[in-house]
Amino acid sequence: PSPLRSFVAVTIKVVEIVPPSPSVNESLVELSIPEDVFVGFELVQIDGLSADIRFSIVSGNTKGHFALNESSGILTTATSLDFERIRQYTLTIKVFAAMHPELHSNVTVIVNVTDVNDNRPVLLGVPSTLLTLPENELPRKLFMVNVSDDDSRIWFDPLFSLQVWPSSNCQANFTINQLGEVYLAGSVLGLGLCRFNLEIRVLDFQNNP
Repeated sequence: PSPLRSFVAVTIKVVEIVPPSPSVNESLVELSIPEDVFVGFELVQIDGLSADIRFSIVSGNTKGHFALNESSGILTTATSLDFERIRQYTLTIKVFAAMHPELHSNVTVIVNVTDVNDNRPVLLGVPSTLLTLPENELPRKLFMVNVSDDDSRIWFDPLFSLQVWPSSNCQANFTINQLGEVYLAGSVLGLGLCRFNLEIRVLDFQNNP
């Protein structure tokens, strides 16, 4: 007799195995840096635990102050920082699989900018020319110097000093106190018209050398 045969159809479906979202060591990183760090200064390296991952800044970097290496996850400064303008940045960094960008984790990086003494004090209220000086009522307050400084108050403890250049054959004693008040402390000695050039100096922080 002839052999008998039966048939069955089998369909094989190949299903892509989707890996889990990349994981990171820390989801929140906070650090502090002085405002005078150089451009390109390395802040932190985001540490991903999965292979073949990429990194990108998705928020908090609208002014482009920071740069992130897409492959290494190293975050650096891209511009100069200024404590007097912006004191804190909050960046959101996306860590994603290179082959599956939709699979990602987020890392929040908080960058605190600390102040350094990088602004010169500005003298205000100094007259360019002073009227004649009567010899009565000595010592006599002539004017007061005000100081403006953009740095924070921890860098502001002004120390005033005064240097005087008199015209020939003239003498007078001028002083300045630590409130910035300039005084004529004694009689003006000399013949004819006397002229005194005053140079006022100020240190914004008294512990400066």
